[in-house]
Order: sequence, then structure tokens, then C-alpha cells
Amino acid sequence: MRISRIYIDRTLDESLELTNRETLNYIKVVLRLKQKDRLILFNGMGSEALYQTLDVHHKYINLEKINDIPIEHISKKIIHLYPCLVKTK
Repeated sequence: MRISRIYIDRTLDESLELTNRETLNYIKVVLRLKQKDRLILFNGMGSEALYQTLDVHHKYINLEKINDIPIEHISKKIIHLYPCLVKTK
């Protein structure tokens, strides 16, 4: 079974209670996750963790952290972006 990966805008604590309506809808209706299903949560600060659902209700979802996932795929390449000016007549 494939484990879904979801972005959340908060720190990845040992236990989480998700109450955001969009996130709840995505987890319950789109992914159809039930109790004891697993998913990976990540935030924009370079953290990833594997979680298991404890309670799935219509107003919240309780999650428990199983373990942290080390991020090893960070690129060492430096990218420089430069704007291009277009000359018009």
C-alpha cells in the first residue's frame, strides 16, 4: 500500500490534532484514511515524519508520530536566477 505524503504548516510534534477543514477533507474523503492508517507529514522547514491515525472524526484527526524520516535528498547544487530584459520597439 502506498503511503501518502501531506504538507502541513506547523511543527511535527509527537502527537498532532489536525483541525484544518481542507486537510481533514483531503485525508478523510480523498485519501479515505481510517484508524491505524499511516501517512507522511512534512513541513517547509525540512522535517518529515511518519504518522499513524489514532482517531478520525468529522471535526478533527488525531495522529501519533511513529518516527522521523531523515532528508538525504537535498541538492548541493547552487542555482542562480537572473532576470531577462526584453527590448520592445
